[in-house]
Amino acid sequence: MVNLQCPNCGTSGIENIVSGNSVRKSKDGDTRFHIVYCVLCGYIYGVFGKIETTM
Repeated sequence: MVNLQCPNCGTSGIENIVSGNSVRKSKDGDTRFHIVYCVLCGYIYGVFGKIETTM
């Protein structure tokens, strides 16, 4: 199993890596991105587009 460790502050554990919606919103008020970051120091692992399904 992989031991995740923040490259910025050195903390380890998946419980310290969280994701949240971006602050910026589109014209229709929807958030378009998820941001994955370290909860302790704020290091950003990545920004991912939200997947939307239409039916």
